Amino acid sequence: MDTALVAIQLITYLVAFPYGVFKIWRKLDTRLVEQENRLIRIESQFHRNGGSSLRDAVDRMDRDLAKLTGRFDQHIEEKNG
Repeated sequence: MDTALVAIQLITYLVAFPYGVFKIWRKLDTRLVEQENRLIRIESQFHRNGGSSLRDAVDRMDRDLAKLTGRFDQHIEEKNG
């Protein structure tokens, strides 16, 4: 009886435990690859690419705001002058 119990425990340690660790590792690897892909997509938005990135949109808004600010300042000066 003791040898059967020891054999079952050995099988558990030599087969089931490594299999469980492997399954956990695969799940973590899949999640890390997914997160890496998401970060790459996010990072790409911080570089200029000719018009469709977040950086390009912010640059356009900055230019538009500068134009509007200049027009507003000019209008105020004309009113006061």
